[in-house]
Amino acid sequence: MTSTGHSLTDNDAQPRARLLELVGAIEPWDSLERTHLKTAAQWISSGAPVYRVHKPDVPAMHLVSYFVVLDGTRGQLLLVAHRKAGLWLPAGGHVEPGEDPWSAVVRECREELGIHATASPITGELPLFLTVTETRVRAHTLTSRCGTSSPPTLTPSPPTTRTSSTRSGG
Repeated sequence: MTSTGHSLTDNDAQPRARLLELVGAIEPWDSLERTHLKTAAQWISSGAPVYRVHKPDVPAMHLVSYFVVLDGTRGQLLLVAHRKAGLWLPAGGHVEPGEDPWSAVVRECREELGIHATASPITGELPLFLTVTETRVRAHTLTSRCGTSSPPTLTPSPPTTRTSSTRSGG
């Protein structure tokens, strides 16, 4: 039993240990990300639910994995218009119960874009950064950088004033 009253089962302990390992391997870019990493590690360690089990937002805080699709040949990246958020965001989605964040990237690439995910030569299958973001709900987001084996035709996205943003939903 954890301090929050949630029990950690053997089935839950291994994915949590992996999440803590991933979070611990991220080098923070600034003090805000350092705070987000600490918050995420405490949340994962607490035994609180980490995966969304009911749409749209149960539990209110849950893990989301976004990824950036890069077309190195054209020097472009893909952002998608998120209907619910009203923002241009990287593609991605909710991490399923027990699913590794990279597995979520592979699944979401296939489901949302119909493409094969290829890990970035810079980060491999590891997340590039983490953010704790208030949206309709509070989501912990791991973002990976990946390319594709067959880059889709990408068109430049309209400029946006938000440089980094995440939104749960979908």
